[in-house]
Amino acid sequence: MKTIKSIIAIAALLVGAGTARAALDFPSVPTYSPGKNASLSVVANTPDGTSAIQFTLNLPDAFSIYDTTLEIDKTMAPDHLCRLNKVSDSSYRCVIYSNSNTPFASDTGKLFSINLKAAPTAPKGDYTLSFTEIRSSDASGEETTMPDASVTLVVTIPAKSVSISPSPTDISVGETAKLTVSVLPAEASQIVRWSSSDPATAIVSDDGTVTGIAPGNAVITATTADGTNLSAQCSVNVRPVLVSSITVTPSNLVLHPGETGTLTAAVLPANAGNRSVEWTSGNPSVVTVNADGLVEAKAV
Repeated sequence: MKTIKSIIAIAALLVGAGTARAALDFPSVPTYSPGKNASLSVVANTPDGTSAIQFTLNLPDAFSIYDTTLEIDKTMAPDHLCRLNKVSDSSYRCVIYSNSNTPFASDTGKLFSINLKAAPTAPKGDYTLSFTEIRSSDASGEETTMPDASVTLVVTIPAKSVSISPSPTDISVGETAKLTVSVLPAEASQIVRWSSSDPATAIVSDDGTVTGIAPGNAVITATTADGTNLSAQCSVNVRPVLVSSITVTPSNLVLHPGETGTLTAAVLPANAGNRSVEWTSGNPSVVTVNADGLVEAKAV
């Protein structure tokens, strides 16, 4: 699955703080499928002693709030409540506060989560969710204006099926074959993870190129990387390399009866699966040859 990075506006000088502080941040951003919802976590970075924070939440087109109850993180805000008021179809005004003006447990950390939903008709692409008019206040009521923040939400089309071609595939040891994967629908991510059931027989690279290592059979699998984990398999038969030529040296041997000579055989290619040879004589009554190529003259 691809990594999503938030886009954050961070530069601001807080009143009396003397340092640049980010108001809201997003430690991780989920991806969305049309018609599906996911939870977005928001981190707050506020001045010491802050007891309340308020902001306007501006939704992008094709997005809505699935659950209008923000999930407050009690580690950061142990004695805090939330009020979320709808301003328009795409805008909400939110305040997180403590009735007893209890400060946040720390000046930075996860503050709340919100469930967002992409419309069933939402096309694939990037959408910007923004937080504006952000202000924090302490127990005395002193307010500090915080910088706006935004995050990119990504809508992806989930895979429905995956296939590999060609299947099955035959290659020889040392040869390669390029497998092609097709993920449907076409709008879905075409990124897959490749794996081999037996790397000692065949290996596969990230682009689907299979290399024969040793004779045998292996199953190559392509698995979708968008979280659907759909897979397709291809059976690969790795054949041994066949002998292409054999040369006997010397090509002409003259012996008298009782004499011996040695013949050698050069088998190509060097990576042939079986380079052993079998020696035979066309007339054993005249000449014999053993398994090592040793020739003995028997008669004229």
